[in-house]
Amino acid sequence: MKSTNHLWPLLPCLLLLTGCGGCRDSKTTAKSREAHNAALQAKYRPEMFLYAIDNLNQLEEFNSGDSLQELLQRFDPQNEPKPGQPEHPIDPLLAAWPEPEMFRQVVDQLNQWILTQPPPADWMLDPMTVTLPKPLLELPQVKNLEKMEFSSFDGFALQEAAWLRDVSLWAKGDGQDELDRVRSLFDWTVRNVQLEPDRPDRIPQFPRETLLLGHGTPSERAWLFILLLRQLNIDAAVLAIDEGRADGGEKSGEGKVKSKLGKGPGGLGTSVPSKTKKPQKPRGNLRPWCVGVLIEGEVYLFDPFVLGLPIPAPNGVKLDATGQLTVQPATLAQVIADDKLLRRLDYDESRVYNVKASDLKRVTALLEASPPYLARSMKAIQSQLSGARKMVLTTSPSTQAEHWKAAHVDDAQLWFQPFVTLYQRSHLDWRESQRWFQYVLPLYMVYEEKQEAHAKKTSMLPKGLEVEESQGRRGPQVVTQAAPLYKARVLYLKGKFTGDEGAIHYFQIAMPSHRSIALSSADEAEKLFRRLAKMDAIYWSGLISYQQGNYPAAIDYFLYRTLELYPDGPWTHGARYNLARSYEAKGETQRAILLYGGNTASPGYMGDLLRARWLRELGEKSTPDKE
Repeated sequence: MKSTNHLWPLLPCLLLLTGCGGCRDSKTTAKSREAHNAALQAKYRPEMFLYAIDNLNQLEEFNSGDSLQELLQRFDPQNEPKPGQPEHPIDPLLAAWPEPEMFRQVVDQLNQWILTQPPPADWMLDPMTVTLPKPLLELPQVKNLEKMEFSSFDGFALQEAAWLRDVSLWAKGDGQDELDRVRSLFDWTVRNVQLEPDRPDRIPQFPRETLLLGHGTPSERAWLFILLLRQLNIDAAVLAIDEGRADGGEKSGEGKVKSKLGKGPGGLGTSVPSKTKKPQKPRGNLRPWCVGVLIEGEVYLFDPFVLGLPIPAPNGVKLDATGQLTVQPATLAQVIADDKLLRRLDYDESRVYNVKASDLKRVTALLEASPPYLARSMKAIQSQLSGARKMVLTTSPSTQAEHWKAAHVDDAQLWFQPFVTLYQRSHLDWRESQRWFQYVLPLYMVYEEKQEAHAKKTSMLPKGLEVEESQGRRGPQVVTQAAPLYKARVLYLKGKFTGDEGAIHYFQIAMPSHRSIALSSADEAEKLFRRLAKMDAIYWSGLISYQQGNYPAAIDYFLYRTLELYPDGPWTHGARYNLARSYEAKGETQRAILLYGGNTASPGYMGDLLRARWLRELGEKSTPDKE
């Protein structure tokens, strides 16, 4: 008789699958089965959790052409809602982003894991959430903060945190001083996020989208910078100037909060009642000014909104050993005490920096606390992460508020932008979602790449023929590359630039020649998106060259392959700025100065002018007088 001893280790699993059909239906047996189930769950849930997190960290490896087809099918004109039908056939928050099979598995596995986890004992709903206007409090992501479960939106939030962690680890540079790391991350953010105007009809972006797409409004650039610092456990907030109490005479706790809750960033511009559980200082007319970074009780100032530069400290503008401009940031206390520090930011009488020391008597710290960072479920995940998997998934605005007030900031409140963005994106109609989908479509284009194929080595060949056979060419074969631009961009965020599995390799795939695009059998719409993808790949390759210190290659990408080939393309402002930075880094200062001064249409022109002036002034000081 054949032995069945090898089946015994699998018996508990078999019983689970069969429901133990041969067992007696008794309370004792049921309890025993329940105990076995619990033991198996306890044994395998940790592995499932780690498997899910590891796959989350490499989702770009699971790309397929299905992502493109999924998006195209969603937004097929035939699927547009007809009169009388629901306005949006799918969740507008998720409409423009594909959900590959592995992504859905990750979310499902995390949900299975969290069912077995006790709620974090140290979690509580942050008291500052009650200060939100009612429409924002009613958002499902806010109402369900205490739930121990994950949605697809949470899956994207986890992926965003992983990208933020990856960027922060390598873009912070090699500086040992915390402030040096902050300066490096700020500089990376300014170079990598091309500014665009906040038009009334513009669809607002989440930080993951700003990271992936490489452009955003000044506020979105500030938001990204704050979250990058969070991954280094550094507190940062938007500092806002109180320009007067809104609607004078309002009672404490019954104030009205001006909020953009319509479609588009301009929104309705309506005043929304905000009821709180306890009296609080009415929110005034707050004007965002800069990002403050809290280090050892001092608030250091960085301006991502107007200048793309730190606010300089006394004697803080210098040239480094290579001749590049460096700016040591001032503290809030220094700027309040000396208006001359701000007046150095006036370029001329027509270009005046719109902040005075007298405006800073009442400064409010606006704290970033997106719903995922307040959720109980994210707290549960963060407590289990260590080593290379570690990332920051939570924040406590109430605790942060205490730190900011101790640093002599007048007040600390929630920053509404993350919630308003969530509200607006939740209320996009089908046509608005379709418009947003067109922005991301170039990332998911599918390409065919010709590669030389080799026969596989096999040990069955006679000795002497083995090497010859393994090196024999079979001729070129066509390999389908799904979403190489998306994969390249994510690899860049991870700091993986070179090699067969590096960003540069996949960017090259997304840069077919103009001739091959023109001669392809694709329709005109597909050819257009391939051209857009090529522009992205060229520009982003220039950013890699700059990051590697290969400034001649960066100049080639920015000048000849972007600005000359596509003078009115999507990356004109970013390419001009990064070209000037490349010349500056290469020691060609005069060329850099001319480029900074000539980028007149850029939203960051004020900062470019100041950079040019400071380079000129410092260059003149370092040049000895001719006799």
